[in-house]
Amino acid sequence: MDEWIRAWSDAQSVSDVTWATYQSHIRNHILPRWSGTALGDITRIAAKGWVNKKLRPNMADKSARHPRTVLHDPW
Repeated sequence: MDEWIRAWSDAQSVSDVTWATYQSHIRNHILPRWSGTALGDITRIAAKGWVNKKLRPNMADKSARHPRTVLHDPW
């Protein structure tokens, strides 16, 4: 996951505000959960379950969708 996040980050062309939001979600949510996990080992259902069970209860709905947006790219 860590290597893919670096490659994904290099490929982005978004506004500064969107970039700051993505970076925050990567740093605070995605990497703490998925760092060290091979990208091929993260199933779509596992990522969706993580968003719905761990993020949605503690975040606004729009905010909970951002990490999924980042994770959605591989699939």
